[in-house]
Amino acid sequence: MPNYKIDDVDFFAEANLTEAARTDTVAYLIDKEPACTTLEQGPYRQVTIKNPLGLSYQFVPIDHNIVIYRDNGEMASTCDGMLHYGGRKNVFFVELKDRSGDWIDDAVSQLGNTIEIFSQKHPHNTLGKKRAYAANRQHLAYQSNSSHKELYDKFRNKYHYRLSICGIIDVK
Repeated sequence: MPNYKIDDVDFFAEANLTEAARTDTVAYLIDKEPACTTLEQGPYRQVTIKNPLGLSYQFVPIDHNIVIYRDNGEMASTCDGMLHYGGRKNVFFVELKDRSGDWIDDAVSQLGNTIEIFSQKHPHNTLGKKRAYAANRQHLAYQSNSSHKELYDKFRNKYHYRLSICGIIDVK
């Protein structure tokens, strides 16, 4: 597992790439250690990656794969992974949860922490599509709705990424 200081992280480094690029029109993201994609629909609910155009994308696990240390020596809290496509131009961060109760705030915090670290080398204005997905295996049918509009707006204003709370990732 590669170790980095917070200001020296390269999310795209070869050492961090644990799986090959995919072009599958449907795949699944599962929360293992580290998170990974699969074509197998497992016995439990998973996040679905929909890729109707068959674009080439790659998933890079972050949590349990890339260890990032803050300046004070503490390990940084990060999300589960990053999916990118279009020559690394389009970047989606994903946090997977598996619990009932209050999980959204924790997921959003981990997504924000990871985006802040990533943005040090890849400013938002150099990217195309920028999204952050919070998904919960126990609530995959959860649909982003207007009750979270303030959270979505606050997230977008702070990080310049669109936040989605759902169990489907659209690559298009």
